[in-house]
Amino acid sequence: MGLHPLPDVELYWSTDPFYHNSVISAVMTCRRFKKITENLHLIDRARELQQTQVGYDRLGKIRQIMDILNKSFKDNCIESQTQSIDESMVKFKGRSSMKQYMPKKPIKRGYKVWAR
Repeated sequence: MGLHPLPDVELYWSTDPFYHNSVISAVMTCRRFKKITENLHLIDRARELQQTQVGYDRLGKIRQIMDILNKSFKDNCIESQTQSIDESMVKFKGRSSMKQYMPKKPIKRGYKVWAR
């Protein structure tokens, strides 16, 4: 989580002082955190389309919040004549149909993003 990544979420509540994070454990219990993450969804699961259905969107689970963020970015953008847009890779080792392979980049596998 954040600046202190651990291999397993439960380690933040561990009694081992090497892993334990007192700030996180003081805010909520591990059980409560798991319940929240199990039940928190950005979309209505009943309306979610399956991959085989017409109109399926690979980003459907985050599309609504992504559209809100994109609109906010456009509204708050300060245009200028001198700008640079850079392509970069966000490292990702898991399975995803959106993951790209770029052999000449320092990070070879991951998500391609653009930034100003």
